Amino acid sequence: MPVYLNELPALSPSRSLKVARYFIGIALPDSITQELVKLQSSLADLYQGNPVAPENLHVTVLFLGSMSEEELTHAQQELRTVIVKPFTLALTNVETTSHIIWVTVPSQELTQLHTAIVTQLPRYQQERDYTGHITIARVKKFIDKQAIKNLEVAPLSWTVNSFGLYSSETYQEGPEYTLIEEYGEKH
Repeated sequence: MPVYLNELPALSPSRSLKVARYFIGIALPDSITQELVKLQSSLADLYQGNPVAPENLHVTVLFLGSMSEEELTHAQQELRTVIVKPFTLALTNVETTSHIIWVTVPSQELTQLHTAIVTQLPRYQQERDYTGHITIARVKKFIDKQAIKNLEVAPLSWTVNSFGLYSSETYQEGPEYTLIEEYGEKH
């Protein structure tokens, strides 16, 4: 059942909203989240920055950015037409960019899902090639980038049969992700 913006709880005066943006993601089972939290702990001395909160860990499928209510409603309608055939994802490598640490989850089926979503929402096509990943930390400064890339990741896998549209609201305390609507087979 969809959740609409006017149904979301009101903000308390102490929680001023900085930015509201949207993305499409895949929720993680608890076993994968627990493994990623262990990995985050092993990284703690190798960078300065912030680990992603366990409840915010997810596979990123497509970043949408800011949207009007009309654009959000249109996206929801289009996403309801995307068919999700169950597929398997597995944790593989730790990778870095200038400000992010992520774990890759390469999969032809995940790339096909991404392509199907972009086909329905062509406005959000990105210039770079899609790489399935789970962001596990935001980095201010690397202490040992090579040691991060050399970390072993437990080869855990899980079955995916749905994806979700999420809001990402940034507060002074940090980001908060809210599932707006889930698509595909429900868990």
